[in-house]
Amino acid sequence: METPAPHFVDHNITDSPYVTILCAVVVMFYAARKFNTPETNRTSTTRLLFFLTGAGYVVTSLALFLLLCVVVLRPGVLPFLGLENFQKAVADYAAPPVLAAVLLTTLLPNTVVVSAADAWLLQQFHAWGRIPQGVRNLADRLTLDSLRVNDAEVGDIRNWIFGYAGLPNEIAGELGVDAADTPRGSLTRTVRLFRELHDLAKLPAYIEPFRYRQRAWDSIETNFKVYVAESQAFFVLFEKLSRLDGAAGQGALKEAEKYYSEIGNKIHRQMTEFLAQTLLIVEPSESRIDSRLQSMGYFPAEEAYLRLDVGPILFMGFLMTVAMLAIVAIALPHGPSALPLPMIAILIGATRTIGVLTAVLPKLRKGKPRAATLPYLQWLEWAFVAGVLSFLVERTAIAMAHQAIAAEVDFSDYPLSPMAPLAFATSLSIAVLCDLDLRLGQGWARRLADGVLCAVVMSFAMFICVQLLALTPATEGRAPPWLPLAVSSSLGFLCGFIVPDLYRRARKEESPIRMISPQLASVPLTSVVSRTP
Repeated sequence: METPAPHFVDHNITDSPYVTILCAVVVMFYAARKFNTPETNRTSTTRLLFFLTGAGYVVTSLALFLLLCVVVLRPGVLPFLGLENFQKAVADYAAPPVLAAVLLTTLLPNTVVVSAADAWLLQQFHAWGRIPQGVRNLADRLTLDSLRVNDAEVGDIRNWIFGYAGLPNEIAGELGVDAADTPRGSLTRTVRLFRELHDLAKLPAYIEPFRYRQRAWDSIETNFKVYVAESQAFFVLFEKLSRLDGAAGQGALKEAEKYYSEIGNKIHRQMTEFLAQTLLIVEPSESRIDSRLQSMGYFPAEEAYLRLDVGPILFMGFLMTVAMLAIVAIALPHGPSALPLPMIAILIGATRTIGVLTAVLPKLRKGKPRAATLPYLQWLEWAFVAGVLSFLVERTAIAMAHQAIAAEVDFSDYPLSPMAPLAFATSLSIAVLCDLDLRLGQGWARRLADGVLCAVVMSFAMFICVQLLALTPATEGRAPPWLPLAVSSSLGFLCGFIVPDLYRRARKEESPIRMISPQLASVPLTSVVSRTP
């Protein structure tokens, strides 16, 4: 009698929700460690932005884990992932959560498809968190022009030089309130920046970061003293060259000023990068960093961002939710379902609102795209974010409704619905309509065209979800099959009719402000008025 092959894994155990939860925790821990590799990632951006984008990557990895739990053992999936040799062993000895966790951790480098998707996600979240370019971005803002000086501050700097050991007192006579692109103005601002760093090192919150980066700070102190000594010699040279007559003397003076500017830019860049790194370590948010910089005398020029009132968008989401509740109360009979019908109506309105917000809000910090450089990748990125958020909202609602966390990953009893794909389609279509010029003017014709196009896209997306992906709509078995298409197209028309127009109005209102130059903004109003005829 042939003895059956023993099974090394008890499927009653591996199919347990506790195993799924344990595997999910392992995946989240692995994703968090990978996001902060190398450990200098944390010090390259603000604390708040690091944790927000890190949490986003961890949540996205969790969503990918849940997706793999559903599809990993389906026919053809493992060969598609390049694991056809493991297919039989996996089918006999591993449950989907265990295999999904292994694919996202140990076997990740060996699965080309999953590895490429994970690498792209990690790169995008690093980019959104300004990792590792956060230090360079902040240092680029700290230009010599943005560090203001006046007569009173020049006097304070001179007194500081007299009391600082290692600096020649004669250099104090070369300070002034000249423009930043002149040798005297460059020297004054560089000395002031070093003084601000010297004072910053004495603050309690900054003592430990300065001690941690003591070698870099010692290098700055040494290079600064060399720079001051070179400045003293250069100003003597400037004085002699200025007395020479003719083009040769002027040419030599300009050449000397050019060399001096290169020396000053080098030490200034070293100090600004050190300051940027220190601020990102200590200060938790950009607002705190800006406040600290202003106290040091910096007034860095900031990008002009669009101001869009999200109140109308949220009100539109509320109206969509109310409309869905009305349809549920009037048209649909009650019966057994994964979620109560009122909660389904609220989720539909909420996920559509998520799609709209992810389409519009990222554009507020971006300039208007040129026709040749439409942000295709940005459209897809934020549409993907909308889909992931909607998926998590829906599954969390299922777990709360049934008071069982295992229900969140139970796709057999509580199958996927079209909510997340439709949120993806909403975000993508609204983002495209906001950036695309249909040559229809700015009136009702364009608004109607936007609404119709968005309605068509949403109908097509619902058709794909129901017919091709076999996702189960909330009205399955309770209403005619055309009702999901009708509701989806109606909500799409409403979003397309309202949101792109709101965005274009905000863009139009901000355009005159963007045309004002920083030089004009610094001119007193009385001087502008006095010049008008």
